[in-house]
Amino acid sequence: GPYPFTRIGITGTGLGAMEHAENIFMPNSTITGNLSNEWLYAHELSHMWFGDAVTCASDADMWMNEGWARWCEILFTEALYGQQDADAYLKMLHRDVLQYTHIRDGGYRALSPMPPEYTYGSTVYDKGAIVTHALRHYLADSLFFPAVRDYLSTYMFSDASSTQLRDALSLSSGVDLTGFFDFHVFTPGFTHYAIDSFRVAMIALPGNLAIHNRRDVQNTNASTLTEQYEVTVFIKQRLKGTQTYASDCRVDLSFMNAEREIITKQVAFSGVTDSVTVTLPFEPVLVMADLYTRTGDATTDEAKTLNTAGLFDYLYTFCKVDVKQVSDSAYVRVTHNWVAPDSLEVPQPGLTLSTSRYWTIEGILPEGFTATGVFNYNKNILDGDIITGANDSIVILYRPGAGHDWQPRDFYKIGPWQLGYIYVDNLQPGEYTLAIWDEEFVGYNILPSGVAPMHTFPNPANDSFTIQTNIKVPTRLAIHRASGQQVYTRNLAAGEQLKWSGQPGTYIVSLYNDNKKIATQKAIINQ
Repeated sequence: GPYPFTRIGITGTGLGAMEHAENIFMPNSTITGNLSNEWLYAHELSHMWFGDAVTCASDADMWMNEGWARWCEILFTEALYGQQDADAYLKMLHRDVLQYTHIRDGGYRALSPMPPEYTYGSTVYDKGAIVTHALRHYLADSLFFPAVRDYLSTYMFSDASSTQLRDALSLSSGVDLTGFFDFHVFTPGFTHYAIDSFRVAMIALPGNLAIHNRRDVQNTNASTLTEQYEVTVFIKQRLKGTQTYASDCRVDLSFMNAEREIITKQVAFSGVTDSVTVTLPFEPVLVMADLYTRTGDATTDEAKTLNTAGLFDYLYTFCKVDVKQVSDSAYVRVTHNWVAPDSLEVPQPGLTLSTSRYWTIEGILPEGFTATGVFNYNKNILDGDIITGANDSIVILYRPGAGHDWQPRDFYKIGPWQLGYIYVDNLQPGEYTLAIWDEEFVGYNILPSGVAPMHTFPNPANDSFTIQTNIKVPTRLAIHRASGQQVYTRNLAAGEQLKWSGQPGTYIVSLYNDNKKIATQKAIINQ
């Protein structure tokens, strides 16, 4: 809407930024003549609407000032630089909120009412921005922006509470926002939307007649038929930082066919599980929830089209995809789910799954596509719920999807026990979660299926390769030429990593424990 005051002034100060009406205070350090602090100028200028023209009724509703101003940084980026840059800004903020906000603010907190000691905390600013963005999408731009202008006009040069904001937006848009505000504003934590499965049924429409039997379709004049598909999607809601499920949920479902055409539809549902049915003009092979990061739920994700070999970093997911071979382009989406995975159907003593996160790999992979998934583990900032000490044996589990139980996957690990990477060759669509095997139950010899005792990389190598051992007891390493001549041997500590250089050729790397060979790999040093 129009600027609500008569002038815009800027005053330099050594004390920080503040949104005085008509005379914004900005730190002297930001008055540089360049664009390095343009986000801060956008933030403070937006306070002329959210904070000065309409002020929050009390500090308990400070998100109405600071959360909306933080969101205006995203809106500013979108208007000036485009949707792609705005989405990158949003996704980085979203990941930061899910990872750190509850730590910075001493727990998961509702946006309103906010205790005075957290009035200017990360929940108010950063989660407030995420919720405002979700509210925009919940209503859609055609309703959201006029409703916000009506709200500002109604309370201009006055104050408003969160409930008054809710009621004003509901009245103007014609959409009851009680369910949205009850969860996203008045309840701590986050919801999480996952697609358990989907079912496709073809229908054909000769004129106004719907035919549900494929044999009848074949006996009808093909020139009069219009094929359509009814797609039933089964959705599950999980929770992060709360025990209260959201109601009146709305989420985008993006449907992709084999030609990678995408149709996105917003659907509504409630409860822990629900199903929705939509009609499409094509048969989908992939259904994705919240592809464009609009709901503010407990996921961060990225989708890429991969058409060359190489290492691709999925920035918001703590995952990389190392493409080894691709004949045609592959579409791969990685989602980092900031909630606990489903439990084991049959609990195994000594095996503990992550309680805070798992990954979903989705996509369309052409024939001949091979890649390695690289999954990050980090005790200090991600996995302190399961990694407690050096004796913990970290593994990765896999399942194709809901309805399947978790199974071990072949992998190798690079890095010490506190942090590093787990590599999974032959990456497949499905879900992946970290887990811990308790040595008291399984011992070092009873490694779960899929734990590689040793890994040699890079392979082939130019002049040297690294040997990473994953056994929790001392071992002996031996390296032989292909002819059988031993060229190196050494005793290794538990889990030790060793770099070895040699002449060009083919080598056999062997690992022994108590004079028993427990692993062998071929390694090549190029000419």
